[in-house]
Amino acid sequence: MASLVAAEPTLLTRVAGMLLHPHREWAIVAAEDSDARNIFMRYALPLIATVTVGGFIGAAVYGPNVLGIPLALGTAETIVGVLVSFVLMVVTYHAMVMLSDSVVAKLGSEATFTQSFKLVTYSCTPTWLILAVVAMVPPLRFLMVGVFWTTWLAWIGTHVVMGMQGRQAVRYLVTLLIGSAVLYSLLLFLILMQFNVLRSMGIIA
Repeated sequence: MASLVAAEPTLLTRVAGMLLHPHREWAIVAAEDSDARNIFMRYALPLIATVTVGGFIGAAVYGPNVLGIPLALGTAETIVGVLVSFVLMVVTYHAMVMLSDSVVAKLGSEATFTQSFKLVTYSCTPTWLILAVVAMVPPLRFLMVGVFWTTWLAWIGTHVVMGMQGRQAVRYLVTLLIGSAVLYSLLLFLILMQFNVLRSMGIIA
C-alpha cells in the first residue's frame, strides 16, 4: 500500500493515469491526503486554462467561435469573451462539486467534501482535454462525443473514491450527470449570451 501514497504525481502523470489506467489511478487518488485547494490549483485550474489557451489559438486561426459556432467579433471582444468564458468554466466546475456534495448528503453517504472534489475534478479530465482540442481546432467538434468518457471515469470513481455501491452509486451518478448536463448547457448559453451583457455594460463596443 505504500506505493499508493508515494510522492504526489505531476499533472501529466495524473492525466495519463486517469485516461490509460483509471482503476489503478482512482485507487491512488483515494489513498492520497490532498485538500480541495491543492487539487484545484495543481490540476483543475491548469486543465481549464488549456481550454482558454485553445480558445485563443482557435480564434486566431479559425476566427472567433464557440465549439465551431462562428461569432462576429473583433479582437478586443474575442479576448474579453475568452477570459469571461474561463471564469464561467471555473464557476461551473465549483457548482458541480457543490452539487456532488449535496447529493452525497441526501443519499446519506459518508463521503466527504474532499472526496466529492476528487471525483468531480479527475472525472472531468477527458472533458477538459476534448474541449481544449475542439476550442483550438473547431472542425474537430465531432470529438465532443468523447465527453462520455467522463461518465465512465465517474462510475469507477464513485465506487473507488466515494465508496458507494449498488443503487446508491447509480442514484448518485445519475443525479450528478443530469445536474452536470444542466450546468454545462447553462455554461454554453452564458458564453453565447455574454457579449450582449458586456455591450450593455460598455465593456466592449
